[in-house]
Amino acid sequence: MRKVLIARAFAQEPRLLSLDEPMASLDLCHQLEVLNTVQDWTTDERGALVTFHDLNLAAKYCDELLIMKEGEIFARGGPEILTPETIEPVYGVEVEVNQNHSTRWIEPKRPLTENRG
Repeated sequence: MRKVLIARAFAQEPRLLSLDEPMASLDLCHQLEVLNTVQDWTTDERGALVTFHDLNLAAKYCDELLIMKEGEIFARGGPEILTPETIEPVYGVEVEVNQNHSTRWIEPKRPLTENRG
């Protein structure tokens, strides 16, 4: 059903496609299928605005990222903005950011002390 909704959005031929967590309720294979389809669909004339909670998928599939905190833009740029300095204060989790060639991935370590209940 989720893929049908996404297909309907493509069928409208928008210049800007807005997708809110399009991978929700999809298994890993279908998540990748949707993300690759969106990535292939974007051009200089067409773009996609996609919300992610998975920072690793955002790092892999997005050209530009906005990190939001309390309704405000906290950081903006390419995947290189995904650093402990931008992730930890927003998500309240200590992270390690790793990079191998062009692939960047985030590994959560533990909740920050002030966020423990």
